[in-house]
Parts: sequence; C-alpha cells; structure tokens
Amino acid sequence: AENPHNAWVWRCDVTGSGEGPLVGHEVALKDVIPVAGQPMTAGSAVLEGFTPAFDATVVTRVLDAGGRVTGIATTEDMCLSGASVSASTGQVRNPRDPSRSAGGSSSGVAALVASGMVDSGIGADQGGSIRIPSSLCGVYGLKPTYGLVPYTGCGPIDPSLDHLGPIAGSAEALA
Repeated sequence: AENPHNAWVWRCDVTGSGEGPLVGHEVALKDVIPVAGQPMTAGSAVLEGFTPAFDATVVTRVLDAGGRVTGIATTEDMCLSGASVSASTGQVRNPRDPSRSAGGSSSGVAALVASGMVDSGIGADQGGSIRIPSSLCGVYGLKPTYGLVPYTGCGPIDPSLDHLGPIAGSAEALA
C-alpha cells in the first residue's frame, strides 16, 4: 500500500539546511544518485547490498537549498531500458494508467511525481531517461545543457552522455 506503483526502492528522510528555495520540498532521487548511508542498486541485483559512504554533488546542492530527500526511486537495470520492465525490484506502474508503461529509465522518479508522493525528483538521462518517463507519466522533465547539473559521484554510463535533471509536476516547479 505504501508503494502502489513500485516506484520506491528505499524510503528515507534526509533533511536539508532549513533555509533556501527548496525548504519544505520533498525530493526523490533516481537509484544511481548516491546518498550517504542509503542503499543504491542502479536497478540491478548485482549491486544489492551496496551502501554509498558519500553524497553525490547534486544531493549536497539539494540539501544545501533546504530540500528533503524522502527516498530512492526505482530505475531500470543499470539504466539500460526505456520500457520500465527491467528493474530488479520489478516493473514500475504508470500512475495515470497502471496498464501502461511508466517509461525508463527514470521511471520511479516520474511515477512518484505523477502520483503526488513527492514534489519533484532528480533523474539521469543519457538517451531519453528523463524525457521518456516524464512524457509517459504526464509530468515535466528536463535534460539540461551538458554539465549544468554536475554528475559528480553518480553511477555513470558514459561521461560524454551522462546528464542529471529535474522532474516535476509543473513547468514552474521544474524551473
């Protein structure tokens, strides 16, 4: 009941600085973005049991801006699918229509935003992994200009393709 779309891998509560533009804002992170002390699997059974000892740069920035990380969102196995079918924890269901795909590979983040379980999230995109699930779940996603959002510390696919970007319920929240 607490995970109706299978979009959460792990729930946590990491509170930010208490001041800044994200105060009171709940954020989900794709399961390739390390948060110190929280499990990270990149959607794969291969990494089951791995717990990072550090925060990715983007996590530090979210927390410094007052955001609250409320969990780690399901991703496709090693982020290598756009169909929402390969995560080791099972398929993510589209909250708009559970019979349809939530897309991938940032499927969990998009589904959580679309269902209202978080205000926004951070996804990773190499070939459509923010844009596909955002469009299929009816939310807004942005693959920003290369390097604008640092990928430092995150699980890479290829440094020349790796992007992090926001997913939110409105264009205003995305900005």
